[in-house]
Amino acid sequence: MMVSADKIHIVYARSNVIRFYMALKIHFKIKKSNFFEKIVFLVHFYYR
Repeated sequence: MMVSADKIHIVYARSNVIRFYMALKIHFKIKKSNFFEKIVFLVHFYYR
C-alpha cells in the first residue's frame, strides 16, 4: 500500500516537473509578448 502510494507520488511529481519544464521552454520561446502575458500563459498552462 505504502510502496504503491510512493510510486504514484513520484510519477505525479515527475509529470509536474516535466510540465513545468515544457512551460519554461514555451515561455522562453515567446519573446514578442510582454512579461504579464507570459505569466498569465504560464499560470493557465500549469493549472490546466
